[in-house]
Amino acid sequence: MNPATSHAPWRCERAACGSALARRTRFCPYCGALQTVAAEPPLASRAAQPERAPAPPAPVLPPRPQPPAAAAPPSKPGKGRGPSLRTLSWILFVLLMAWLSLRPSRLDQRVERAVTMAAACQSAGAKAELARLKALEASARQLARIDAALAAARPACERAPTASAQTLIADARRAMAAGDYGKAVDRMEVCIALIGAPECGPLLRKARRLQGQR
Repeated sequence: MNPATSHAPWRCERAACGSALARRTRFCPYCGALQTVAAEPPLASRAAQPERAPAPPAPVLPPRPQPPAAAAPPSKPGKGRGPSLRTLSWILFVLLMAWLSLRPSRLDQRVERAVTMAAACQSAGAKAELARLKALEASARQLARIDAALAAARPACERAPTASAQTLIADARRAMAAGDYGKAVDRMEVCIALIGAPECGPLLRKARRLQGQR
């Protein structure tokens, strides 16, 4: 037995050797025997060792406050509101086409004049206007309207050669009440040109003024 290590806590497992070992080893340094079981230190040696105190629990940290979410940038005023310039242009174009389609053309105005002349028993003037409109390639519907007006006025015109100014004035006033100032102007122009009634002049000027204000 090695005296220098007589107080060591481990010993060789070989009974014939039994040498004290200063540390755990796989082979005995004195006899070379294999140490199959790592020997534990004697109970007295383990009792002499102080027990380790349990480690204190780790401190619980409070949750870290989350940074406030970034606010969305304010939208620019006017952006995304209202129709675009292209849409406005298209709307204006549609409105212009609708206005042009509803606005009476020059031929329609001349047809209206011829119908007024026919109703005033001025068949010669109405027929002359009908011939001029045919030369201007008026539509069949427009020409048929003048023919119908001449045919409708013929029985009354055969009994009364000329229409009275009062009839034309009444017609013009009804047209003005309905907002048809063009028709009122036509009636008063026929009244002045064909009948020569002076009372048609003031009403003609009023109808023209209202027509120009539209």
